[in-house]
Amino acid sequence: MGTRFELALPGNGRPRRDLRAAGEAALDEIAEWDRRLSAFRRDSLLSFLMREAVDRPVPIDRDTFGLLAMCVDTWRRSGGLFDIAVGGAMRAWGFRDGIGTTPASMVEAVGANHSSADVLLDPERCTVRLARPGIHLDLGGVAKGHAIDRAAAVLRDAGIEHALLHGGTSAVAALGAPDQADAWSIAIAVPDGAAPPVRVALRDASLAVSAPHGRMVGGHGHIIDPRTASPAACAMVAVVLGRSARDCDAWSKPLIIDPGEHGRPVGMPDELTSFVACTDDSGLCYRGGGPLWDAVTASERPIVRSVLP
Repeated sequence: MGTRFELALPGNGRPRRDLRAAGEAALDEIAEWDRRLSAFRRDSLLSFLMREAVDRPVPIDRDTFGLLAMCVDTWRRSGGLFDIAVGGAMRAWGFRDGIGTTPASMVEAVGANHSSADVLLDPERCTVRLARPGIHLDLGGVAKGHAIDRAAAVLRDAGIEHALLHGGTSAVAALGAPDQADAWSIAIAVPDGAAPPVRVALRDASLAVSAPHGRMVGGHGHIIDPRTASPAACAMVAVVLGRSARDCDAWSKPLIIDPGEHGRPVGMPDELTSFVACTDDSGLCYRGGGPLWDAVTASERPIVRSVLP
């Protein structure tokens, strides 16, 4: 997945050896999902599917099938703003190896002709087939969140009630709270110091952040608009909060590409909270919505104490 994962395990009365064993198991789970989902590894399951699934339906494990089914469903719900078939466009613009080709001709060739509609899933046989050759799948928009969800499940199975996991600071899951605190305090930076960081208090919840400045090639941000197969003209920062880091990770991409008037992309599930930092004629502004926006909820639910600086 090309990023650094970190895990914080406060003691909260647990023996150190138990915390270490649980933490190592959680990080091993993340490494396993990197082996399955990485677009940079020729030996990954994803690379195998791109080689083999054009010719025949390929059986896969239930967990990976469920992830792909969620991706295709999000593509439908978002009106195509989230699309795992953007790998060709990512390569054309240089976000794979840092060497882009002539964008106009390459985007025309790789962009408009492929979408998640070409990912054919058979739930009864648990198989995947790609409808046409030349499809480059890219799960970078959801893999970190999925791996964090699976690692959090490993921690819970080990009886861990307090932990914080993040992948590249852009996908986060919070279990419980640190010692002598009500929640984990997360600071989300606004690019170029345009405003103080947005502060989010997170407990038994997840969040994901998307921002075009996270990776740049030739002055272009790495967020691809699947409708044009080109880098998106988008908000400065987009944040999604909810129970699942995978859901938050996936929906942060439609959000940053087209947040709409109220900071809610088309099709976003009602249970997710979202907000964006963007600029208008009056300068920096925030737009958002959802059950946690500008509100404090009961302690057993995800909480946001302040989403504005």
